[in-house]
Amino acid sequence: MAHGMIAISEGGLGAYWMARREDANVCAARLARCLGDLRTISPIFASWFYTKERARAQASIEPEWLRDLLLAGRNRKDFPPRQVIEELGFSANLITDQSVQEQLSFRVVCGMYASDPALLNHCLLRFAATGHLSDQALPLNLKTHALTILVESWDPDWAALRNRRLSKAVQAARGNLPVEPYFGWISYIARRHGALPQKVRDNYYCEALSTCGDLIYVTRDGFDDQSPRLIRAAADLYDSLESLLNRKSQLPG
Repeated sequence: MAHGMIAISEGGLGAYWMARREDANVCAARLARCLGDLRTISPIFASWFYTKERARAQASIEPEWLRDLLLAGRNRKDFPPRQVIEELGFSANLITDQSVQEQLSFRVVCGMYASDPALLNHCLLRFAATGHLSDQALPLNLKTHALTILVESWDPDWAALRNRRLSKAVQAARGNLPVEPYFGWISYIARRHGALPQKVRDNYYCEALSTCGDLIYVTRDGFDDQSPRLIRAAADLYDSLESLLNRKSQLPG
């Protein structure tokens, strides 16, 4: 990738949840738990940075510091006195200390309770575009463990380990219908949306995640986005989980 080009991640983890009003202290506690637990599973998650006055600065994972970061990320009205738009919650963006093409990025929007169903709280951990932190390079067990941490920290409605190739292939298999909300090779759905359909339990490997929900694997034998059988299985699973959510959402990519 040429220097200066925008890095495009080929994969990542996403957790999404509908309107949930939580204050900055609660959101900061969730974020601190998430970053702290990620740190315990691999040194690649040990150090995060943020942009301050166009420079990269070291981030802390202390709740008080994260609360200030989230407060700084609130949306405001465009005209003076630029009041905070409370229902849009809080946001924060973090990166690791590599070049743009080789860094992990982490974004969270939380505490949002806007009535617009297209606006969702979310936590996105994007893998690097290239290098040892890319989707292709990171081991599956690490990505699965990280997905579990996102779910346990944020209690989302759904979550997924996904990549761009799978999303494009599933979209084509579904007659180019939008693949939103996003699911992936491994998907999660909270039990508050109901029990998994029996055909999902019969045709996919399902793993209970504590008492909150279930992880569903398209396959346990290795992901292959060139396999028509696996792409069809991923598309069928998408249809089943979309029906379970019983809604359509425009998610951040």
